[in-house]
Amino acid sequence: MERQLDPELSRDILKHLEELYIDTTRHKDLHLSDLIYCLTKTYFDKHDPLPPTEKEVLLFSLGLGLQKVLTPLELRPITVDGIICSPDFMTKHGMAAELKTTRQSSRKKLPSGEYVASEYPDTWVEQMKGYCRAVGQSQYPLAVLHMMGDYSPPWPKLVSWRNRFSQEELDTFWDYIIARKNLYLGYVMAGMVPEPYQYCKEWECKLDCRYSLRCEVNSRK
Repeated sequence: MERQLDPELSRDILKHLEELYIDTTRHKDLHLSDLIYCLTKTYFDKHDPLPPTEKEVLLFSLGLGLQKVLTPLELRPITVDGIICSPDFMTKHGMAAELKTTRQSSRKKLPSGEYVASEYPDTWVEQMKGYCRAVGQSQYPLAVLHMMGDYSPPWPKLVSWRNRFSQEELDTFWDYIIARKNLYLGYVMAGMVPEPYQYCKEWECKLDCRYSLRCEVNSRK
């Protein structure tokens, strides 16, 4: 057998995935994730977008493909206070729920040598709070597909959780999201880009954001 690289095939597949990734309806609508993550990136995505990177497209396709295979029933988006909330699926018990895929290990080692379950990223918790508030649940099921398991060996592992929130937690978080929404819309009405590095998680700028050069230039003005 002989083999040779076929870059044209890769380009065709990436082009198809990019078409799935780019949802033109998100340019005008405001989604919960738009307000959880960087407001500067949200502004650029909706008003002056750059093409997604290959890395973004491939990570998106993994999540989307596994969601369609693993989850039983999709849910229609729900709009609350002008914010679109899109839970991933509905459980057989009729609860809105979420699926996450991650390369994070399913466990972490404490200094004592004991292993415990890995913590959620802050954005997962925020997303669940928002969806709980939107659908009127105090509990939120979450299924996490750890693509590398616990790395010993690196085999996929599915771990599911039931997460509970107090009403105070949900109301406080929603107040925060409404404040973020009003802040963002203020920039939109003024035709201004939200100030770089001010309305994002600290780690977001370290993920090879495709708008990093724009933010660097704007921050010097």
